[in-house]
Amino acid sequence: MTIQSFFPHITTATTLLLLSPTALAGDDFDGAGSPDAPGDSGAIHASSADENAAVDAPSKDSVQDTTGPSTDGDENIPSPAPPSGKRDRVRFRGGIGLAGGPLINSSGGDPLGVIGFQGELGVQINNLIGVYVVPEMSGVFGDRTYGGQLSGALMVDFTPFDEFTVGVGYDTGVYGFYAEPTDSGALARTQGGRLRASYQPVVSTRAGRRSALRIGLDLRFLAAQTAAIETGLSTTGSLRTSFVFAPMVTIGYLAF
Repeated sequence: MTIQSFFPHITTATTLLLLSPTALAGDDFDGAGSPDAPGDSGAIHASSADENAAVDAPSKDSVQDTTGPSTDGDENIPSPAPPSGKRDRVRFRGGIGLAGGPLINSSGGDPLGVIGFQGELGVQINNLIGVYVVPEMSGVFGDRTYGGQLSGALMVDFTPFDEFTVGVGYDTGVYGFYAEPTDSGALARTQGGRLRASYQPVVSTRAGRRSALRIGLDLRFLAAQTAAIETGLSTTGSLRTSFVFAPMVTIGYLAF
């Protein structure tokens, strides 16, 4: 066969290829890497795009909320203990200290000095209100004069701040003294009211209970029935009523 006789066959095959470009793709072939049918190519590209988007986009579970602290491992962290500060509850109230000041009687004469021990026993209802009794035992002294005093008060006080306390209550007691210059003395029974204010410069709190160093002032306003005693003549005078004012400075320890 000569080249001239073969040329028409080549021309016919080339024409068929140009008129049918899809013949290059052919039908679906088996095996990995074989091209699919033209109708499936769009699905392949869409599927690939979806897979790429799924890889690029973080999953919902993997996104961590940055608006608050992480809660990972919270089940292993113990709950914080309640603060050891002011737990407002009923508790015992107690204190002890020293008290001293003048005893001024409206009937005349030189004021007497009083110094002694003062206690507190009662209940602190809450951080604001306390109810307690104040027992006192004091010595009475003056110019060649000596004696003693027993007294007590029922108080209600208020603590708006840990460092400051005010109170009011009923006061009663007895006192007596002997004066050497006149060889005589007196015995008096008192009752009236008491006002109290105190400052706590040092306060500590533990498990809801406060303890403090207290510096205070008690103002006692008393009515006194006094019996004069003339020991030299062995006679007792009649009762006299007078007014007694007794300001007392106090210092001591308080748990409340």
